[in-house]
Amino acid sequence: MLFPCEMIVKKILPAFRAYLVKQLYEKYKMKQNDIAKCLGITQPSVSLYLSGERGGFEDIFKSEEVAKNIKVLDELSEKLVNKKLSEQELMEDMCQLCSLLRKMGAYCEIHGELDKNRKVPCGLCDVCFGEKEKL
Repeated sequence: MLFPCEMIVKKILPAFRAYLVKQLYEKYKMKQNDIAKCLGITQPSVSLYLSGERGGFEDIFKSEEVAKNIKVLDELSEKLVNKKLSEQELMEDMCQLCSLLRKMGAYCEIHGELDKNRKVPCGLCDVCFGEKEKL
């Protein structure tokens, strides 16, 4: 059994980080050390994200809901470049994005792919976000 939060930690957050790293490197031409400082990760981690060895994100954005919200990550990368985003604000923004997408059911397909024994949608996110009563 794979809990939704485990799936988010294993698949979603690394994908979001990989997307941000690639944006900062390719679009804004930042150096790997600067990206590492910006995101609070190591330079070797940045290298792994850039090489695709960690955090492959293409399959995450197949979900229509996730793809629609990619602009949030684009805005975050711009704020990071312009130094208008503190570490606390970055964490808050990432948590809000993740929660919004979970509430929308955007992760259900990914959860089903990772946990073949799980019936999706399972309704768990609805319970966790108070839209349905807990049994």
